[in-house]
Amino acid sequence: MEQMSDDKGAVDVRTANEQFYRAFEKRDLDAMDRVWKHSSEVRCVHPGWDVLVGWNHVRGGFERIFRGVEGFRIALGDITVHQSGSLAVVTLTEHLMGQTTSGSFDAMISATNVFEVSRDGAWRLIHHHGSPIIRNEIAGTARAPMVH
Repeated sequence: MEQMSDDKGAVDVRTANEQFYRAFEKRDLDAMDRVWKHSSEVRCVHPGWDVLVGWNHVRGGFERIFRGVEGFRIALGDITVHQSGSLAVVTLTEHLMGQTTSGSFDAMISATNVFEVSRDGAWRLIHHHGSPIIRNEIAGTARAPMVH
């Protein structure tokens, strides 16, 4: 895959990605419906969750999140867009700050979003994967190096 420049394809993918995060931040299921492909093959992994497979399960996951959060903000960083044919991959960092009934949260997430061009020419989300980033200043202790 090659990194996209600021051509129309890159703008369209970036716009679709922004629409996903706008729907997420506003807790708007109708907007989320418009962003995602409605397929049994879509997948979503929220930090600490099992893999959600199929649009109905993915949508149910967002409903659960939206019910449990009183409000939050999402700041995005390190955004890259790569495209090959009808697929585009967006990698980025999410900084989530918000409030639940049990208190506030401040989390850093490394995310990957995969989009596919639909028949109508719109980019639809087919895969979202978020993994937590442990920050030493929040963890309060030095971490051991990761070994795979």
